[in-house]
Amino acid sequence: MSVPNEEPAGRAGTAAPAEVAVHAPFAGVARALVAPGAEVAAGEAIAVVEAVKLEAPVVAPCPGTVAGALPEGFADVAGGDVLARIRPAGEGR
Repeated sequence: MSVPNEEPAGRAGTAAPAEVAVHAPFAGVARALVAPGAEVAAGEAIAVVEAVKLEAPVVAPCPGTVAGALPEGFADVAGGDVLARIRPAGEGR
């Protein structure tokens, strides 16, 4: 699944805040570690994807606020699926 990292600009003269998409590294079962609205640091684990005996943390690529929904409980995901969106610190404030 291909998703751009930034949302398109809004009305002329007003730009929508950029949101960074965070993708599943491979197909498996995803589990959220933080809730939408949470403040996260760069490198902080926000979810875990598990497949067979492999478990990979999915980390925030930048500091900011989790803006998009994370999977509730355990959710099947494909590699590249968007797990969350992060509004970088200082954006849209």
